[in-house]
Amino acid sequence: EARMAAAFEAINAGDLDGLRTMKAAIAAEVARKDMADDIKRGPGGIREIEFLVQALQLIRASSSTAANYRSAGRARSHAEFTSRLAVALEEADESQYWLQHLEACGLGDRDRLAPLLAEATELVAIFTSAWKTAQNGDEERRNTPPPRKAKRRKDNPD
Repeated sequence: EARMAAAFEAINAGDLDGLRTMKAAIAAEVARKDMADDIKRGPGGIREIEFLVQALQLIRASSSTAANYRSAGRARSHAEFTSRLAVALEEADESQYWLQHLEACGLGDRDRLAPLLAEATELVAIFTSAWKTAQNGDEERRNTPPPRKAKRRKDNPD
């Protein structure tokens, strides 16, 4: 659990550092290519808006992963644990997607994105394994008959 918490902190801290770097790269490109009046690539243009939306999606997904993992640990039943773990897996997968998307669009420094993407991929694998194990436990619970009460014998004085 401590390892996962450290990984989430690294992703969240890395997200912010990476976003600052990406924003600076966009601003440098705009200044270098004299795009100040370009509605698509200039300040406040479509590219900057797309970047901000993608960055916010990444932050939301990565922080939601951590929140749902914590919530799974506080589940009141095995079924609730499995359900919350599934949500954490979905959010980790979404974080991985947004990191891949930023990399594919060239909006981030590949040297900074690579370790974050590797960590996100590892977390998806961990959550997938944990979720499958939890699902197997759910299946076993459904297929196991409840314990029978022992019949009292008539000759037993209890």
